[in-house]
Amino acid sequence: MPAAHTSPTPSAPGPAFQGTVLPIALARGCTTLVCVPEGATLRTRQGCLAVQEGPLVCGQVLVGAGPDRLLAAGEGWQALPGSGAHWLRITALQSSHAQLEEPAPAPGWMALAAGRMARAFAGLQRFLAARPQAEDRAARIS
Repeated sequence: MPAAHTSPTPSAPGPAFQGTVLPIALARGCTTLVCVPEGATLRTRQGCLAVQEGPLVCGQVLVGAGPDRLLAAGEGWQALPGSGAHWLRITALQSSHAQLEEPAPAPGWMALAAGRMARAFAGLQRFLAARPQAEDRAARIS
């Protein structure tokens, strides 16, 4: 299963982060299933988590292909680009807080079209502002 284990980094997303942050709190010994979309990062803020990945069948993550990954505070789990979404079973080895950081979605065709129209109108306004006024044109003719 392709995944990247990120090195310890600050537990809060940086100021340039424009996506969604979903907090996850688990008591010691509790387990939950999390679907990590492509491009998202599961980051441990406090405590220690055991992470198992695998396919989801009948509500259970089938594992056994590899050992658990341990995530200490500040470490993150991210799937490799192009590998799609992953189901993870995370178990808190101690009382833990984590967050799922999802990047902002790419703009849709409506947003792209609106941006192009806004740029076109701004160009038209600059063109009209640069033209001589009607009084200036009449003064040049006479």
